[in-house]
Amino acid sequence: MSCSYQAFNNLGYLNVEVPDHLFSLLLKESESALDNNAVYESGLSDVGVAHHRSVECLEVLGELETFVFLLIEKYRNSFYFDPSNTETLTANAPFVLGKPWINFQKQHEFIPAHYHEGVFSYSIWLKIPYESEGKYAGNFEFTYNSAEGIPRSQVIRPVEKQMLFFPSRMYHQVYPFYKNDNYRISISGNVLLEAVA
Repeated sequence: MSCSYQAFNNLGYLNVEVPDHLFSLLLKESESALDNNAVYESGLSDVGVAHHRSVECLEVLGELETFVFLLIEKYRNSFYFDPSNTETLTANAPFVLGKPWINFQKQHEFIPAHYHEGVFSYSIWLKIPYESEGKYAGNFEFTYNSAEGIPRSQVIRPVEKQMLFFPSRMYHQVYPFYKNDNYRISISGNVLLEAVA
């Protein structure tokens, strides 16, 4: 009997190390943002949820945009996924970087399960003040459905300088950590399709 294995195709995520220069710029921005940058309100803002601040430095935004746009091409080629080429538009829409934000997560705080606006999203971990605390505590988790519609998850332990790049509609969350009083700091953002007049 001849038998072959064939999995259903699905989208995944890119796991990328952030270049040193960009990482240094992001870290510097985060060091003053809690006291100086504007509060970033989101639909998740609530008691027990990590605080957000806007990324405001133009140099940081420019360097981040350049790097993210390289990842768009890498994602397109890796997963054969191009949301700018959709049959509901009369022409391909250009990508634009949405306004990123910095997450300041304290001990016991969390970021609930959610998805983002746009077509691509990313998370960059700047400071992880704890060692691994278990399967869930302090970790990031994607949740998605299998081809059968059964919920599945992918738990990822955050590492400083690591960036995840993924489709914006992928549900994800961040669990609380318990063994350190310092902030867990990350930067998140979205890539949008720009309206063409």
